[in-house]
Amino acid sequence: MSLETAFGRALAVGVHPVLAWRVLPAGGRVAIVAGYFGAAYLGVLAALLALR
Repeated sequence: MSLETAFGRALAVGVHPVLAWRVLPAGGRVAIVAGYFGAAYLGVLAALLALR
């Protein structure tokens, strides 16, 4: 798989997580949940540090 294809698929998973949830195996689903959790955690942490 080329780099462009892998990058495009990763972007598609991030933009359309519901569609990716139906297609991906269990390991991919865990990665989606972990990615969204990590992004939310970092977003809240950044907001709290900015308000400090």
